[in-house]
Amino acid sequence: MRLCTVQGRKALFHCWEQVSKVEPPSPLREGPQGGTIRYTVGIVEYQDGSVERVIPDDIVFSDSGKLMQRTERELNRWEARQNAD
Repeated sequence: MRLCTVQGRKALFHCWEQVSKVEPPSPLREGPQGGTIRYTVGIVEYQDGSVERVIPDDIVFSDSGKLMQRTERELNRWEARQNAD
């Protein structure tokens, strides 16, 4: 889990989910032919315990800076090991 905010509300991010929906063809002659629509949502839990699916654009992770620093350190260590061989 990661700390985040969703439209200003504090939340815990749990995971990503892939959603698929089948859209029927439009009854209009020149309308869309229908098909499957796929998109990604995030599952978040708010402080009151409620859970919601939200679009990725609405999620701001609070720990991104620390996570990026840790990832960069790990990458640098890995590159150092590769160059030592």
